[in-house]
Amino acid sequence: MFKLSRCKLFFALSTSSILEYFDESGVFRRGSLEALPHDVLVNGLFPHLNVYDILRLRQVSRILYNATLEKSLWIRLLRTMTCPLHPLPANSRYSLNGLTPLELERLVTRSLSLENLWRDQNPDSFNLYIRGFNLAREILNMTILPGGRYLVASIRQFDRYSIMLLVMDHARGVIPLADTGRLPSKAFRIQAKYVPVNGQHGILISYVCRDYKNKKDKARYPRLNISAYSEDHDIDPEVPLIYECGVLHVSLASVEGLSHNEPGTQEWSNFALSQESPFRMPCKIRSRGQLGISDVAEVYGKPYLVLVVQPNTIQFKVISMSHVEVKLECMKYAGLVQFEHRILALRILPEQHEILVVRRIVVPGKDVFVIELYDIPEFLPSGELAIRLGDVLKHTSYKAIAGYGFSAAWITDPLCLVQTDESIQPGLMNAFSRRPICIYGRTVNEEVMVGDLIRKLDGFMRLVIWPETAQRTLPNGQVQEYCEYNLNSMSKIMSFVSKGDAQFRILPGCRRSVLFSSPPDDISDAPPIYKAFRIVDDECDLPKNHNLPAGQIYGYLDIPFQFGDKKWKAMAWDDTIGRLCISPEGSSIVTVVEFAKAPIAANVVPMDPEERIASQENEGRVLVGTNHLIPEVNIREGAITHDHIAYEEKGVIERLREYVSLSGIFGSGSSDASNMV
Repeated sequence: MFKLSRCKLFFALSTSSILEYFDESGVFRRGSLEALPHDVLVNGLFPHLNVYDILRLRQVSRILYNATLEKSLWIRLLRTMTCPLHPLPANSRYSLNGLTPLELERLVTRSLSLENLWRDQNPDSFNLYIRGFNLAREILNMTILPGGRYLVASIRQFDRYSIMLLVMDHARGVIPLADTGRLPSKAFRIQAKYVPVNGQHGILISYVCRDYKNKKDKARYPRLNISAYSEDHDIDPEVPLIYECGVLHVSLASVEGLSHNEPGTQEWSNFALSQESPFRMPCKIRSRGQLGISDVAEVYGKPYLVLVVQPNTIQFKVISMSHVEVKLECMKYAGLVQFEHRILALRILPEQHEILVVRRIVVPGKDVFVIELYDIPEFLPSGELAIRLGDVLKHTSYKAIAGYGFSAAWITDPLCLVQTDESIQPGLMNAFSRRPICIYGRTVNEEVMVGDLIRKLDGFMRLVIWPETAQRTLPNGQVQEYCEYNLNSMSKIMSFVSKGDAQFRILPGCRRSVLFSSPPDDISDAPPIYKAFRIVDDECDLPKNHNLPAGQIYGYLDIPFQFGDKKWKAMAWDDTIGRLCISPEGSSIVTVVEFAKAPIAANVVPMDPEERIASQENEGRVLVGTNHLIPEVNIREGAITHDHIAYEEKGVIERLREYVSLSGIFGSGSSDASNMV
């Protein structure tokens, strides 16, 4: 049996590596690593190396490179990870058997590189990977699914509004997969998660859009564009409107099948034609009242939608059960009944069967910020409530904070696992550990001492709620452990303010948030951006009774990215993978800023970080580097022609357009010099 002891390695970027060691008899030996058997390298040597050593070693020779691609190596490294990993879809495709060695390596390297880069204070070593793509449609809103694999975008092409699903990590770059077809108006307040419906793993998407209450008003006021109304502020429309909250479910089996095939090929098209319509709408809620934020999650083993009807009502809906819903009018507090109570944010806490709600009580000169927990009603298979309505729709605890003026709030997602998770996540709880919840509130006119003067500045406050392990007794008598977020374990308030010549806007995350500075008097949905910052928040990584000195808990560092003089309309951020997607107002181009580093497929050449997005906003191409251009698909009336594949049978064209209603987005590579950017 070959054993290594007191092994000393010298890595060099040459044709060989030198190994010096003492064998079992104590005799000094000297030789080449390449001469060792493959299993000795993988099982004898590699377990003594960390990730960085492995990555350096693979640069030495082809033999060592191939040895570092072994799946067992990355499984072993994955099981020893303590740095949090990004979430994965919950189906069996992401089990240990389903994941490829490249995907396992990406899990490990992304986590480590993101953690190192996020805290790097040296601007010379801060190297972002920047890429971009052009949808040939105006981007209005977007969100990234947890883990960064899929992007959901609200888009417009001329007067047609729809929602598009794209895969971000295809070997060919960003690939559009499915389109909803026409919506009444632009979709906004989009939420997307991995949630099973009726036992089928999939992506659950909720959105809000507006429609005319009287359809004749659309023809009566042809210049009125209800999609131009603000998404974040109260509006006073010229005509009566109806608000619509739609819920879409996309099968993971369908989109994974598409995202692992080469787009535009005969096999890709045949698979698309063999699937049902990509988007199913299991429920839709229409309301005359203005709809606010929503959230979706699996609770009591069922898919739930929780929706805010402004200003102070919460609607619960079981997505898989038609006509099963109930409304809660949140109570007003004694002594403050005469003041408006408005819900700013909410989040489903699936394991503890509650929702976390943030409300603002508009008290002149001194707002009150209330954080509450409410029970989620459980419904029987018959559709009836499991217990009396009065016993379930009440808050179980609350905390009130006074002295701040608040204009907005955000609650980060705890990213709880679903009950039927078939991926590697349940077996790696050390790396997929439960996350604390951060509550961010935008403060207005906060009094701050600047020199000898008291100035009123805008800024943010942040609270953290750490998860705790709790127990409940099930009806069968078994004791079940679950994750609980108790308001009594909430941190102290941390706050930071702007410097007076700018206001802050935030893309919140649990452990990493992105902060933007913009003009102080700009309240539009698409402000110019001066600078971006990384929020380094050590408090989210530590027990609640830590003893860090003041000033070391919270800080923000520059992000070296030039925003120019554009107004930025759509922004999406996933802090688990360090992926930022931004798009200017009126543009079809999305810029993707990657904070994490990960290997790519061998036949893909990464884009130079110094390359920038091409200025041709109507070229109709995906831009993932000059040798990965995806030229236009020729769509004409009655047929789609792509690489000499024509589909003209009745019904086929409609099915393809559901999956690839994407003129100018996907296709095969072209060597035509006229197509090069």
